[in-house]
Amino acid sequence: MGPTAPACRAQHGGGHRRALRALIVGTAIFADALAPRRPDEQNFDLIEAAPGWTAPFGTDRFGRDVLSRVVHGSRISLYVAAVSISIAMGIGGVLGLNRGVRPAARGTTSSNRVMDVFFSIPGLLLAVGIAAMARTGGEQRGRRDLDRLHATLRTRHAGPGAGGA
Repeated sequence: MGPTAPACRAQHGGGHRRALRALIVGTAIFADALAPRRPDEQNFDLIEAAPGWTAPFGTDRFGRDVLSRVVHGSRISLYVAAVSISIAMGIGGVLGLNRGVRPAARGTTSSNRVMDVFFSIPGLLLAVGIAAMARTGGEQRGRRDLDRLHATLRTRHAGPGAGGA
């Protein structure tokens, strides 16, 4: 019979996981030095360019380098994750300590029922429900405005006499 998963982790140390975590945190901390460009820098010659040497992840519809935006976005994502985990740990720790120290206190049953409700809803279903309620139709309006801006920039970049009729 082979070794169990905890025994394998103890034997091999899980160094690849630590290295991946260090890479992600290091990328977030040193985003200004690692990103090839500023995340908001526009290059109108490379609008919606495919991945290549000048832009390894390509560019978006405004000519911004996607790799730079991903690297800088990792800083924001890491910050949001740290803050949300800290808040959840703080609230959960206070509630857990309160219920552990005074298990017969009033409200214990009600807090257990609230937690049962939270655990009974699958996370993905909850996310879909929140996204459905938050939809306002602004996505279509934003897409139309972006298409209009893109067409205007394309005609200006093409120069005089390139408009057709």
